[in-house]
Amino acid sequence: MLFRSIISLLRPARSSGGRSADEIRTLIRSLRDQASDERRGANVSLTDPGVDEAFVPALIEATRDSDTYIRASAAHALGRYPLEALRKAREAVLAALRNDTSATVRAAAAEALGSCAARCAAALIEALRDPSPDVRASAITSLVRAGTEQAIEAVKQRLQQDTEADVRDRAASELGAMKDEQLLDVLLQATQDESDRVRATAIYAAHESAGDRSDATVPTFIDAVSDPSARVREQACYALRYSTAEAIPVLKKALADEAAHVRLEAVIALGTLDASDAIEQIAELMHTDPDEEVRCYAASALSNIRDARVVARLATTRQGASESPRVRAARIEALGDTHSAAGLPALCESLRDPSLEIRLSAARGLWSLLAFTQDDVSSALPALREAAADAEVEVRRQVIQALGRLQDPKALPVLLRAAADADRDVREQAYRALAKLQPDGGEDVFLKGLDDPEIQVQQAAAKGLARSDTLMRWQDVLPHLMDPAKDAVTRGTLVEAIARSGLPGAAAALARALDDADSHVREQACKALQDCSDPQFVEPLIRRLKDDDEGVRAEASLALAAMAEPAALGPLKRLRRKEKSAYVRRRVVWALSFFPPQDSLPLLTGSLDDPNEHVRRQAVLALEQVCDVNELTYLVENLPRRIPDDVRENLEQAIEARDDSEGIPSRSQRRVQMGTVHYE
Repeated sequence: MLFRSIISLLRPARSSGGRSADEIRTLIRSLRDQASDERRGANVSLTDPGVDEAFVPALIEATRDSDTYIRASAAHALGRYPLEALRKAREAVLAALRNDTSATVRAAAAEALGSCAARCAAALIEALRDPSPDVRASAITSLVRAGTEQAIEAVKQRLQQDTEADVRDRAASELGAMKDEQLLDVLLQATQDESDRVRATAIYAAHESAGDRSDATVPTFIDAVSDPSARVREQACYALRYSTAEAIPVLKKALADEAAHVRLEAVIALGTLDASDAIEQIAELMHTDPDEEVRCYAASALSNIRDARVVARLATTRQGASESPRVRAARIEALGDTHSAAGLPALCESLRDPSLEIRLSAARGLWSLLAFTQDDVSSALPALREAAADAEVEVRRQVIQALGRLQDPKALPVLLRAAADADRDVREQAYRALAKLQPDGGEDVFLKGLDDPEIQVQQAAAKGLARSDTLMRWQDVLPHLMDPAKDAVTRGTLVEAIARSGLPGAAAALARALDDADSHVREQACKALQDCSDPQFVEPLIRRLKDDDEGVRAEASLALAAMAEPAALGPLKRLRRKEKSAYVRRRVVWALSFFPPQDSLPLLTGSLDDPNEHVRRQAVLALEQVCDVNELTYLVENLPRRIPDDVRENLEQAIEARDDSEGIPSRSQRRVQMGTVHYE
């Protein structure tokens, strides 16, 4: 909650430059002249022009307007501003909360104060005694944003004592959104509320908040499956999806519930819990439940249960029973999701079905089965080869994708024909499949794909060339690489293909790629050189350390690490010191660790106080690779006070994980390449 408050504090009021308060005053006048039935609601109108500091004085004035609608709209609009920093605006909203005669205005003010909730917590807590449920509900939302102990206690009290179900419901919902295990007890108490709406919300909130105490929620949720209210029973079944086998008996009983949405949630939960003793009941519902949605989800639930009986239940239709096309399609697709080769005959037969929906489901099911099964699936090839000529393009796309998963050389003739299909997506999938199989004469096939009019196909063909063990005709690739009209991703992949060839003359092509006008091509060239130790590239790579693109600078650093030429050390040191991008600094730190320890250690320890925690973490990882246990221990014992605590923690973990007999890895044992993290 503190994080939200900080974000609100730091968020500047946006200004487009040169805007005038007259703009918002004109809008206020136009709203005043509108008939009440033309107004769109207090939460919209005065926010339409956006957020600009020039509007603030007029909005403050509008909070005292004689028109209730305008006062409420002004309060709501001010909620989009950083009220923590705008004292007069904050005071105007506080005055509206405390003194306005209209509950609509007070509710808008309570909500607006969410942007400075911690500072205004006392006023918001006072608002919890407002006679209007809407005001109390809005105050609850803002108090949860405050996140202080006093604020949360006040919200918990409303959950337990407020006379209005809507307010208690809001309290349960907002507390649940915090996902705080410490709130679990009060939320479980609320599952006994007199209002079924509150009980249902409390169940969901408790489920979201349980954390490591999830087992403690199971008895309450099991009891709630027998609640008089269908909405509560539905929520209870949902919450039991990720519980324990203890819930299975009560969920099986819920399969006979009078409410379809309860049966639906029970079916899903039983599938998620891998309830093998519920197979027969779920299969019965798949055929007989009056609700089509339940029947479809029953098929899906069966596919989640890892039991040999499931395939037989999904493969057959009950004799004499009618089956809607949608349910049949769900049943066929679920066969593939069992990942069992026992389902292949039914899936292959369905590829010939007159219904497009069924053929599509069969193709999708085969793709899923082929992607995840460990069984022998070669028997699917004849049906897939036949279906690759389906008149419907959607089926062909799915079938070629499935053939790509199969990776059977016997499928090559079909894939080669598909590479010339009239549909772009079919051609793309064909080239992707061919890239995995690498057929004889594949270079000619992939070179032809580079001339395809569609970029996606060119990219797939280029990937096929890059996967080739030996690219013999790299000269034929070169014109495509140097063609600035070609897609950058395609050209970048071709750089990889040429680099892997290792043929005479390829080096010249890589050198040209390092100076390409497109940053992606330059970056790929740097990546390709990370598997190279040719000193002729040292100087060109050093030049790339000054590239405008951070990705190029980062990958050039790692390529220089692969070569570890002394001439690169100085430029890398300067880049580490001057580089503004943490993404690049991480890679520079790692690159430096590939140079002799007498040169790299001072630089690595110098990065332990980097302002970015991920760079610091990378420095620790690098030190692990170049220091023994005694050296790491000495480093921990002598860390300066200015070094952040996370560095000490990471170093101590590294020491604890290090085997005393484990030596320092040699340079040849280490990888220059490194992954990224999503938060960089």
